Amino acid sequence: MTIRIERLMALLFAAALGAGILPETASAESNAAAAVISACLKKVESEQASPQKCIGIVADACLQRASSTQDLIACYAGETEEWDSRLNRAYKFVMGRLPADAANKLREAQRSWLDTRKLTCGFYGVFYDGGTIAGPSAASCYNGETAERALYLKFFADELAKR
Repeated sequence: MTIRIERLMALLFAAALGAGILPETASAESNAAAAVISACLKKVESEQASPQKCIGIVADACLQRASSTQDLIACYAGETEEWDSRLNRAYKFVMGRLPADAANKLREAQRSWLDTRKLTCGFYGVFYDGGTIAGPSAASCYNGETAERALYLKFFADELAKR
C-alpha cells in the first residue's frame, strides 16, 4: 500500500508538532521566517544578485539542528509556509490588476503549475519507495518549487506596481 507523499508529509508534520519539535504557536516561527526571507530579498536586491539565493535560507539553518526525519520535514515546511504566503499575496495582487483574458491565462497556468509541483515532488515517494528519505526529499522539493513560483509571480507583481 502506497501512502501519498502529501499525506505522509502532513502526518509527519503533525507528529513533529505533537512531539513538541515545532512551537505550539507557529506564528512566532512564521514571523521569523518572514523576517529572514524579507531581509535576504532586500539584500540580494541591493546587491543586484539573484533572489534564488534566498531559497533554503530558513530551512538550511533549521536543518543544522534537525535530528530526525520529522525534524527535517518540519524545517522545510516552515520555510515553505512563508514562500506559499508570498506566492498567494503576489498571485492575488497580479490577478487583481490583469485584464480578464490575461487573468484567465494566469489562473490556468497556476493550476497547471500546482499539478506539476504535486507530480514532481510526489515522485520522490515513488522513487524512494516510501523510504525514510522520501519525506524530506519531497519537502525540500515543495519548498524549492514554491519559492521559485513565488519569485516568478513577484516579478509580475513588481512590474504591475510600476504601472
